[in-house]
Amino acid sequence: MKVFLKMVRLQFKMLLRNRALMISSLGLAVVSMLIFGFLFSNDTNQPLAVGLTDLDKSPASAQVTAALEKNQAIKVTTGDQAALVNDLKQGQYSAVVVLEPGFGSGLATANAHVQLYVDNTDIVGAARSRGTIGAIFDEVSKQSAGFKDVITVDEQQVTVRQQRQIDVLTPGMLGMTIMFANMFVGVALIGWRERGTLKRLSATPLKAWQLIGAQIVSQLALSLVQAALILVIAATVFNVQVETGWLPALGVLVLVGAFSIVSLGYVIGNFVEKQQAAQSTATLISLPMMFLGGSYFVVDPPTFLKPVVEILPLTHLNRALRQVMLNDAGLSSVLPDLGIMAAFGAVLLALSLRTFKWSR
Repeated sequence: MKVFLKMVRLQFKMLLRNRALMISSLGLAVVSMLIFGFLFSNDTNQPLAVGLTDLDKSPASAQVTAALEKNQAIKVTTGDQAALVNDLKQGQYSAVVVLEPGFGSGLATANAHVQLYVDNTDIVGAARSRGTIGAIFDEVSKQSAGFKDVITVDEQQVTVRQQRQIDVLTPGMLGMTIMFANMFVGVALIGWRERGTLKRLSATPLKAWQLIGAQIVSQLALSLVQAALILVIAATVFNVQVETGWLPALGVLVLVGAFSIVSLGYVIGNFVEKQQAAQSTATLISLPMMFLGGSYFVVDPPTFLKPVVEILPLTHLNRALRQVMLNDAGLSSVLPDLGIMAAFGAVLLALSLRTFKWSR
């Protein structure tokens, strides 16, 4: 055990000194997050997404519906009240307007009622919703009864977690960081083999599993550090919501995801003889996996590609990270993805140990 722990410390120091690895594994994700973050972190100039349910079905309610749809400051979607309110809770709308039964007849008696659901966590969005929709109702009131206020708006505040483009992007950037941090571990292994380092180590009491195990532990530790850095950038620079309650689940996902990808890196290191060829092979695998696995956006692949996409560990890592960070899912909800990543890593690790060579 002392030998193993000593190897872990040595491996981690070597990783930190590898500037090329630090730049390639972390730089792409950080740069991507900064670029996409500045592009998509501010959505305030977009039209407000408003849901509308007309329970009255009268000429007056049709007039209000037309006025709402005509206003360029909002984008109206009509539908069922319960479904629209549920979508509001998921962050898909800024407000939901419900024209109550009797709305048309109530205009004549100054007793027309409207339910307005707004997100009480988005102060700016809620204010814009109230102001825009209130102005439309004022116009309807003026046309119906002069300047009398004949429409009563009963506001319902709903707690909503807003999801911006950067919120959806962050889990993918986290997954991509984990991939690039661990995919190229086999390239370093081949370099050691070419320089004769592994051959000299084979003359010591060091076992193959101790060497690989130490590298894996150091890679997992590095992955946790990199994941923490990505989350800090997302939270401090772009105000991405990162709940402390998510951290245990995110930590487990990062560790299992890194394990599955580093095992793939070892397979490359054992079956490819030249370091340059291994670099090309790892790149050839990682780039398609980055896009098919949904690092930048969730993909819907054609039928013939779906089996391939579902095998990729990054697909399940990104999917599970988004479930936790966007839907507040716990580990129990992402167990299938965890199981696939763990099984993928275990099979490839067993193959790596069986095919490990100290020298060419």
